[in-house]
Amino acid sequence: MIPGWLANAAEYLWAAAGEPPPFPRDLTMPALNAFVVDEQFMLGLCIRGIQDWFSRRGCEIPFSESDRRLRGCLAAFGGSAIIFLDGADDEAEHRFTFAHEIAHFILDYITARERAVANLGPSILEVLDGLRPPTKAELLSGAISGCPIGLRYHLLDRRSLSDQISKVESRADQLAWELLAPDEELDRRFDARTVAIEDLELELAQTFGLPEPEAQRYADHWTRAHGRTMPLIHLL
Repeated sequence: MIPGWLANAAEYLWAAAGEPPPFPRDLTMPALNAFVVDEQFMLGLCIRGIQDWFSRRGCEIPFSESDRRLRGCLAAFGGSAIIFLDGADDEAEHRFTFAHEIAHFILDYITARERAVANLGPSILEVLDGLRPPTKAELLSGAISGCPIGLRYHLLDRRSLSDQISKVESRADQLAWELLAPDEELDRRFDARTVAIEDLELELAQTFGLPEPEAQRYADHWTRAHGRTMPLIHLL
């Protein structure tokens, strides 16, 4: 069984998008059905390339980070999003990166906007989109604390995802996994206590279309989440 926040986030997408597509899932159409989302492919995706893309459209974005290669980038404003993907990546990488960025959009952006509107009314959107400063009453309410204001972006680093990742990144990964290879479906196919980890990884890659590194990470996470402990190996 997955935690409540994860089940709610996945249900949020499918409630808006409709019936989930078959495996391996391409989330492009569900995202388009649920949200205002544009997908952009860029060869050699990097921070400077994204800056130039926006600059050509009259929007100057002063990223605080130095230029580096990216696998994906989410830019969100006004309740809509643009997801940039590296055109050089293969289909499996595109599938997971898109799912990861949609997960950020759901967890870190659009649901926060909806909570703010529910608490303070639609006029708060002018504050969230940077069109006016908040009133004293809006500040005192505290409802907009943690809500995105103005243009919000998220960059997915190309560095190894096996490094220690933050809670925010971990949550986005977990939602991406759940959207592409749901816990319920894996539970129907496998016994987490006895499945050979190699078989699970192969299924995640071949049937659910995850890139190999993500298939390995998800297989480890899923078996551990279901109470399986890895054998202890002690070398003398």
